[in-house]
Amino acid sequence: AEHSRHTLVTVRTVINVKRSIRGQSRDQEQKIETTGTIIDASGLTVASAAAVDPTSMIRAMVRANSGRTENSIEAEFKETTLILDDGTEVESDIILKDSDLDMIFIKPRQALRTFQAIELKTDHVQPQLLDPVFVVGRLGEIGKREITLHLGRLQALVKGPRPFYICNADLSVNLGCVVYNSQGDPLGILLTKQNASAMRSRGSRLGGGNQVILPILRTIDDLIEIANQARQTQSKL
Repeated sequence: AEHSRHTLVTVRTVINVKRSIRGQSRDQEQKIETTGTIIDASGLTVASAAAVDPTSMIRAMVRANSGRTENSIEAEFKETTLILDDGTEVESDIILKDSDLDMIFIKPRQALRTFQAIELKTDHVQPQLLDPVFVVGRLGEIGKREITLHLGRLQALVKGPRPFYICNADLSVNLGCVVYNSQGDPLGILLTKQNASAMRSRGSRLGGGNQVILPILRTIDDLIEIANQARQTQSKL
C-alpha cells in the first residue's frame, strides 16, 4: 500500500458543458476530481472515462433516444491537472479516451521528472472466484487526499471476448484504482460498464435487476492493451 500510494493521483478537470435542448443552448463550467493511476515513468495516467467526463453517460442516453435528435450535450476540456501524493500539481493533457472500455489516459504536459508507476504484469496465477483482493484508493479534498484500503473478494466472472470480474460493491468507490491479489500482484482496474440502449427507459440505475451501470474489474490484459495504444499516441505527440 505504501508503494502504491505514490502511483495514485487525483485527476482534476475543468470542463465546459454545452447543452442544446430543443434548439436552446446553455453553457456551464464544471470542476471534476477523480482518482487515476500512473502506469508509466513518463507520468502516463489511466482513469475512468465516465468519472472524468460524466457527460459521456448523458450523451449515451441521448444517442439511445433517437427520437430526440434536437437534444445534445458536448463537453470541452479546458484544464486537466494531475495532483500527486505530495500535493504537487502537474499540468496535463488527455491523449486517449476509450468510452467502450471506460478508460481515459492523461499525460503530463512537460516531462520534467520521472514518476513512480505501477508495474503492469501478467505473470501471476489467474484469479479464481472468492479469491481475496485489496484496493488502494484515495480520498477527495475533504479527506486531505489520504489513501484508503479496501478488502474484498472476487464474486463473479463474466465471460466473453473481453472477460471481466465483479468485486464487492463497496470496492466500486475506487474507480480508476488497481485491484491487487493477496500477493500484491495487479489483477486489473476498477471501471464501469454501461448499457446505453437500456438507459432510455430505465434511467441510470446502479443496482437491481434493471441495472444498466455496472462497476467492474477490467483485466490487466485489457489495461495493457489500451495502455500500449496510449503510449503510441504519446510518442506521436
